[in-house]
Amino acid sequence: YSLHIYDQKLTHSEYIGIEDCRYELLTRLLADLPKTGSIIVFNASGGEELRLRELQAYYPQHHDEIEAIIKRIVDFSIPFNLGMVYHVDMAGSYSLKKIIEAIDGNLSYQNLGISQAMNAVDGWRRLNNGNIKTDEKLVDDLLAYCAMDTFSLYLIYQWFLKIGAIKE
Repeated sequence: YSLHIYDQKLTHSEYIGIEDCRYELLTRLLADLPKTGSIIVFNASGGEELRLRELQAYYPQHHDEIEAIIKRIVDFSIPFNLGMVYHVDMAGSYSLKKIIEAIDGNLSYQNLGISQAMNAVDGWRRLNNGNIKTDEKLVDDLLAYCAMDTFSLYLIYQWFLKIGAIKE
């Protein structure tokens, strides 16, 4: 996971694991996430919420903690998908990559070692079949891709504030 946490300043936490790292991922996530505030995601039902629900099933002793996280999720894909927010440079696309390039022309996933979600999934699978210590470049590329996603959400949050789509 990658977390960009904004509380008067922006901080970043990240985690990558191999093999069956679910419990370590969960305990680190619970430790890294602030106990209050919104958790901004993009396409929650297809990503974060689904994974959190799976973790609830595997670790029922953490059900309430995970449920509290799920209740704080705010899905930033919704206003774009519903056409409530649009930037002409998105050119009809509602992907996170296209949105962030429209908002900040200096940012692009194309500058990363991994620039597509499926390449990230394939990279993690390759890493999972090998050794996390022997492929540091792949680990760095995966973490950079995930960090770009969460940093992009922070920038969208700032843009929403600027255009008056949300209030702080």
